Amino acid sequence: MKKTDEKITKTDIIVGFIVVAFMIGLVVLSLYQQPKPAPQLQTIYLDSRFFPLTEYVSIGSHLVSKYSFYGTLLPNGTECINTLLIYRFNYSNQSLSATPEVITNPQKIANEYNLWVNFGRLTSPNDTHILIPGGNTTLLCPYIVNAIN
Repeated sequence: MKKTDEKITKTDIIVGFIVVAFMIGLVVLSLYQQPKPAPQLQTIYLDSRFFPLTEYVSIGSHLVSKYSFYGTLLPNGTECINTLLIYRFNYSNQSLSATPEVITNPQKIANEYNLWVNFGRLTSPNDTHILIPGGNTTLLCPYIVNAIN
């Protein structure tokens, strides 16, 4: 077998330099690329006549709980959700409890609210069905959104 000599040409050097520079650029870019922040939830405020937003949970024809989301009245007559009252089924008198469980913990309110987002709606006192916004919008007050982020 005959051994051949390979010569490195100027073109080989330039191509090698470009490849190395490109690779270094990719590494630097990946190290210094700032992560994109999660999109912030925007609160949608409803007219106060739509509060409390309520939904009933039934098993068959048996009512087992009532969820009522209350808001904070703002000077412009709108509200956002900041409190949840849950009326549980009272087995001794076979009706909803007269005394609700009052939830003011932002995380618990958000958890229950997010369950209802999956169901898609709540009912206002005048029987108007309110479609719960999803995506980057919410009916939760901003301080609740901030507490869960």
